Order: sequence, then structure tokens, then C-alpha cells
Amino acid sequence: MAASNKIVLTSSDGESFEVDETVARQFQIVAHMIEDDCVSKAIPLTNVTADVLGKAIEYCKKHVEAGSVKEDEDEAGSVKEDVVEAGSVKEGEVEAASSKEDEANEELKTWDAEFIELDSATLFKLVLAANYLNIRGLLDLGCQKIADLIQDKKPEEVRQFFNIENDYTPEEEAEAKTFSALNPQIKRTMSESTKIVLTSQGGEAFEVDEAVAREFQIVAHMIDDGCAGKAIPLENVTGDVLAKVIEYCKKHVEAGSVKKDEIEAGSSKEGQVEAGSSGEDEPESELKAWDEEFLKLDMDTLFKILLAANYLNIKSLLDVVCQKIADLIKHKQPEEIREIFNIQNDFTPEEEDAVRKENAWAFE
Repeated sequence: MAASNKIVLTSSDGESFEVDETVARQFQIVAHMIEDDCVSKAIPLTNVTADVLGKAIEYCKKHVEAGSVKEDEDEAGSVKEDVVEAGSVKEGEVEAASSKEDEANEELKTWDAEFIELDSATLFKLVLAANYLNIRGLLDLGCQKIADLIQDKKPEEVRQFFNIENDYTPEEEAEAKTFSALNPQIKRTMSESTKIVLTSQGGEAFEVDEAVAREFQIVAHMIDDGCAGKAIPLENVTGDVLAKVIEYCKKHVEAGSVKKDEIEAGSSKEGQVEAGSSGEDEPESELKAWDEEFLKLDMDTLFKILLAANYLNIKSLLDVVCQKIADLIKHKQPEEIREIFNIQNDFTPEEEDAVRKENAWAFE
């Protein structure tokens, strides 16, 4: 691989990885930051742990190297074809070059098959990371592997497979749920009404308060790094899904602001939990009811919002959507669950047949 600029990526647990720019650009989220000149220092990838980031880098490095080799072979093949036309080289030599390319492709497929042999927890984390980082090839590879793994699972096993582990204590979880309400940054940004423009995959623009935009952790880091002077592209989220995500975040920011005002005014009663029959105050109950109504969506939309919440790093939305999906698949048969988690195929039958032949190992 030719020499290139170095980029430093840091994981959620603070580990740094120095990689070639060509490798870093395989992470589409990073590629956009490079193009916007927002990489003067290390790029934080706060939704990916070091072990998973290391695997993602390993995949991208291998594919960049393979792509570089293929590019050299293509250029050499082009020269040979020109020479053949001139009558200087036999056609058999060009066929030999083509055979060598096929061999290289097979070697890469074999490498992929060995690379993706991971335990289910690591595999699922890698798929979430590939979605967050927008690495299409790795996302496709991981999703196919997961589909193979759940093929003969019982519903209970599938639900367990897709479960997101919660390492919070009950006290920490309660604190996290009320963080937005108690965060002074929210009240300040709500009162100042600073506006941020977010653009969807199809180029649709959404102007939102900074407090709402900061619910998207991926956007919050860009704001903190001074990279939000113009519209922020969220190219992994379509306009309709982004609108729903903004609706959720706006509601929760507003609810948090109301609760903060009540706390400052002393309107929250200290004995409410002990005196109340439900153990929660009225605003919190209303917000839960709102969440339930908000999540009354078809499965396809729910799954798109789930992927968007992971990509944008909106923890509370990710949690409620995961719970909703878990409830919906509770009594489903394995075939129904596989259909629910199917990734829509826009290939023609001929293209699909070609892909299956090229990746026969993945369908065994």
C-alpha cells in the first residue's frame, strides 16, 4: 500500500489507533470529517470499544490492501489488452491474468470467512460498529453471518442473541434516565436557541435547537470540536427516519427542561415515591405514555430507527426501541423472526444468483 497520511482514531475506552488515511476513509463517518478538515487531532469514536475498533481496522486494512493489489492488476491487464490488440502478446496471457484476479478474489473471500468466525457477542458489536462507522462491506458480511447463526434458533435463543447487555446498577440506570433533565447544558442551549442544521441521506435539511442536536452524541462531538459551522451530513439516515428521531429527541429535551425547572422551583415533593402508588411522578408517567405511542410503528420503520439510534448514539432511544422489538418477537416462530430481521434486497434475481455463486461459502 502506497504511503499516505496518518490518522489517529480513539475508541470509547480511550485507546488510540494510528492508521493510514486510505484505511480511515473506509469509515465513511471519518471520511466526511477528513473532507471537512475536522481531523487536526485524534478522531473520537465514542460508540466503539478498542477491541471492536481493532477488528474493524483489521478488516478495512485487508480490503484496502486487496483493492490496491487489484488496482495494480487491472492496470497491468489493461496494458496487456492494448498490446494484444497490437498483436504483440498472446490472448492466453491475458486470460492467465484474469485467472490470477479470480484467485485473488477467492483468497479475499476465504479471509473474510475466517475473519467473521467470532463469538455472537463480538459479532453483534462488530455489526453495530460497522453500521455506526458506515462500513458497508463489513456490515453486509456481519449481517449475513448473523442470519446464518439464527437460522435454526428458537425464539428465546434469538431474543437472547440480540439482547444488549446492561452493565448499569439500578441506581446508575435511574441516574442515566434523568441525566437530560439534570444537565445544565440543556437549559443553557434551550434558552439560547442556537440552531443546528442536520441533513439526511437524501439531502433533506432539518433545523433544530442545539439542545436537540446534542442528543445525537455523534453530533455533540462535532459541535464541541467546532465542526458544526454548516449543515451536518448524516448520510446513514433517511429523511423520514431522521424526522422521527428528531421528534423523539425534541420531546425528551422539552420534558427534561420542564423537570429541571420544577426541581429549581422546589415543586418536586421529596416523599412522592413513598406516597405515590406507582413510584413515579406525573411528568415521567406522561413521557412513558408518549414513548409508547411514539413506538407504535411497523417493524421496518422500527428497525430503521434502531439502526439510526445506534449510528447517532442516542442511548435512550436505542433502549426503548430494542425493548419494543423484543416484545414484538416474543411469540414469533424462527421463520417469522428471520423475516423480521431481513435486510431488503434490491438485486434482480440474476444479480442475486451471481452474488450467491460468488459468496457460496456464506450460504452453506
